Amino acid sequence: MQLSVDGFEKLVRICRSKESSGDPESRSDSNPSYRQCLVTALLAHEILWLSVFAEKITSEHNRTGHHFFNKNTENIPIRFCEEQFAYEKILARHRERPLNKERIEFLLERHPEIKQRYEIFKKTFETELASVFR
Repeated sequence: MQLSVDGFEKLVRICRSKESSGDPESRSDSNPSYRQCLVTALLAHEILWLSVFAEKITSEHNRTGHHFFNKNTENIPIRFCEEQFAYEKILARHRERPLNKERIEFLLERHPEIKQRYEIFKKTFETELASVFR
């Protein structure tokens, strides 16, 4: 069974929930990808073997934070959660850096809440994937 990037993205859209969001109180049906970028990038890495990257962003109202995304083998960015910024303009993207296997493992070990959100997201994705390929 081979899953395309487009097929992955369609399933991911179904699997997003408050439980997998980094900010469940602010996540809504009108912005379902809000704070889902890390778990989505990690799952794309595991399922599609895409590299994981982090970048610091500055958005309107001078808010800063980190955004996670993937790149394919041609080093082309694939941003599965870019629509989370539809309601807030990105003013700048800074310091893009790859997250290698050790860094990902450290992140999940150091932040059990991220690992828990990832496991919830992955389980939901696997359930949806199994129903598609029955």
